[in-house]
Amino acid sequence: MLETLARTSFRQAGIRVEPQVHIEGVGYVDLLLEGRLIVELDGRHHGEWAQIKKDQRRNNMSVVRGYSVLRYYYDDVVHHPARMVAEVLAVLAGMNVPGQVSRQAGSCMPGATNFAE
Repeated sequence: MLETLARTSFRQAGIRVEPQVHIEGVGYVDLLLEGRLIVELDGRHHGEWAQIKKDQRRNNMSVVRGYSVLRYYYDDVVHHPARMVAEVLAVLAGMNVPGQVSRQAGSCMPGATNFAE
């Protein structure tokens, strides 16, 4: 439900949304916006320390691969969707295309770990 609400808000704002996209070295991400911004939607299990560490490692690898990552919670999606969309639009307006960073960083990262496992 949370993913559906977020996806609907983004699409209504004219943002191209791809759900459950697999990114090499990262795993499946909740939403990929405009092919370059990852949006992760966190539920209750994300309050556990082990899950927080896993999420941060996935975020780091996403950035190494040339993406930006935003994380939103139930409160953001349900009670503040306009603020969430405004933040996404601001990030998209200032972003480069993925791959520009990852080509350089990827060359020194053979055998990157998939943190989704």
